Amino acid sequence: MPVIKKQYYLAIHQGFTLVELLVVILFVTLTLGLFTSLTSKPDISRRLNAAGQLFYGKLREARSVAAMRQSNARLLIHMDHSHSDLLMHSVTIVAETEPGNSIWEPVGAPERLPDGILWIPNDGVNGWSGITSFGGQNMNLEIEIGGWTANTTCWAYEFKPTGRISSLRYDCYVAEGFIDTDLHPKLLNPQNLRGLRVNTYGQVSEVATSPLPK
Repeated sequence: MPVIKKQYYLAIHQGFTLVELLVVILFVTLTLGLFTSLTSKPDISRRLNAAGQLFYGKLREARSVAAMRQSNARLLIHMDHSHSDLLMHSVTIVAETEPGNSIWEPVGAPERLPDGILWIPNDGVNGWSGITSFGGQNMNLEIEIGGWTANTTCWAYEFKPTGRISSLRYDCYVAEGFIDTDLHPKLLNPQNLRGLRVNTYGQVSEVATSPLPK
C-alpha cells in the first residue's frame, strides 16, 4: 500500500512539473513578444535619427567643400535601380576639379544610411502618401566611386562656392523602407520620418513634418 501511494505521489509530482514547465515557456514567449513590440519603435526612431544626423553632416560638409575649393560641390544620393543595395540608401560628395568645368571628383568614400532607412525622392514612390523631398537635380555620375559604378543615376544637392544653393531651398526627408524583390522601393509609415531643410544661404536645420507649399 505505501508503494502505491509513493508511485501516485511521483506521478502527480511529475505532472505538476510538466505543467510548470509549460507555464514558464508560455510566460517567456509572451514576455519576448511584448519586449519586441516595445523595442521595435524605439529602434526605428534611433535609425531615423542616425540617418538624419548623417544627412545633416553630409550637407554641411558639401557646403564646406564648395567654400574651401571655391568650386561647386554636390551631395549625391544613389538612384540607380540596377544596384538595389545602394538605391536611395547610399550617399557621397563630389566637387568640380576646376570651378565651372563640370568635371567631378570624389570627396571621401560613399556612406550608407542605417539598415531599413531610405531617402524619400521628390516624386515619392508608388503607394507613398507622405511628405517628399524637394529641390536638387538629376545627375549621371561619369566616374566610379567605391561601389558606385560609372554612369550611376543620382540625385544631387549642389552648393556654390559662396555656400549658397541655386534654389529657394532643399528639403531632404528619410523614412523607414526597403527595396523589394522586383527592385521597387517601398516606404513605410508616413507619420514617422525625419527631415532637414537647406535655405537659400546653405544653412541646414531640422524641419517639421509639414513642408512649405511647393
